[in-house]
Amino acid sequence: MKKNCTFFFIFFMLLNTGFVVNAQENKISQLKTQVISLEKTSNFSNDSLRIELLNIISALYIRHSKDSALFYVNEAINDAKKLKIENLIAISYYNKGKIYEYWKEIENAEENYLNWYAIRKEQGGIKFRWALSGMRRFYTDTKQIEKLKEIDREWMLVLDKQYDENIISDWNSNKSPVDEYRLSLYPVLWNLMGLEEYFFAEELLIHMFEKDEKLTTVYWGSGDFPYLKAVYYMKRKQDTLNLSIWYKHWFESVDKYCPYDITNILWTLDSNYPKDYFTSEMKKEYEKLFLECSFKAGGYETYNTILYNMSYQYEPMTISKMRLLLIGLQVSIKLGDKRFTKGYLDKLDEFSDVFLITEANISDKMEKILSETPEILSAKSRTKWKEIILKNID
Repeated sequence: MKKNCTFFFIFFMLLNTGFVVNAQENKISQLKTQVISLEKTSNFSNDSLRIELLNIISALYIRHSKDSALFYVNEAINDAKKLKIENLIAISYYNKGKIYEYWKEIENAEENYLNWYAIRKEQGGIKFRWALSGMRRFYTDTKQIEKLKEIDREWMLVLDKQYDENIISDWNSNKSPVDEYRLSLYPVLWNLMGLEEYFFAEELLIHMFEKDEKLTTVYWGSGDFPYLKAVYYMKRKQDTLNLSIWYKHWFESVDKYCPYDITNILWTLDSNYPKDYFTSEMKKEYEKLFLECSFKAGGYETYNTILYNMSYQYEPMTISKMRLLLIGLQVSIKLGDKRFTKGYLDKLDEFSDVFLITEANISDKMEKILSETPEILSAKSRTKWKEIILKNID
């Protein structure tokens, strides 16, 4: 029974394939008849339609006969050139590129795509944008990264020109030049990130920021924001080294370009921080950058608030948390902020593990706090920390 089912399935597939091939041959035969008919009456409309039909015939042959596909597309190119119909010359070159690409002849494909691209660049406007997108797709698929970068640099020049001339696309419902620039750039950056070209993508993003201060008013905390998007790509690839460098760049960019109160931005940044991927040294570097950035953004008050909240993110009884709490305590004492000082002390008083305290290098600093500002500690707390310090000395 199983053999019979297999036989009938194969028979059905072959029969179905035969129907498809016959239908395609009939379609091609009809189109060829139309082409011959149009040749008898030459005018612009008929000539244009004939060239379009030659392209369609070529496309129908692409999977089954490279030679036939090339024959008809070459006919289309020659006729379009004779008649000087620029759009049809461009389309025919593009279709010829598709044939070569399908048959894995990448150099021949590129040559024809570039002929198409050159015409569209001369025409400018939306047609040039289409060509840029097409070349981006081709260079992405064929992993020609340096050529892709050149196309993306051209794209930036187009976006700059559009922005300067306040050109808004029909699809831009907000009619906002900032949205036009952002929505036209972000997919380009995501494409680069998918190819692990994170830092070239950042170069283009910073170009946007430096083009005009208004272009920094994009939402820095959204999931599609390039700095955050790159983190998703790097996490997926477990690219720890680039992640560490990327966060440094992200903090620098927030500090230099972000036009908003960055407290919320920093929380978005920190909530996506891949702690599980980093070594202890990388974590220390991250914390240092995070706190430096928050300090620059709002002085000691912002720094202290963020640090205090940050200390709650760690699992209880960890060295990292103890170290953060101690930093916060020192900042609070310097600020004379009694509320935060008490909060940090209460949290620090939860720790009694001498080993952890030693590892976090807390006891020496607490001894200094005891000697310089004993009034901030309760009698119970002073007694506790004196005992811990003595144990560490022993």
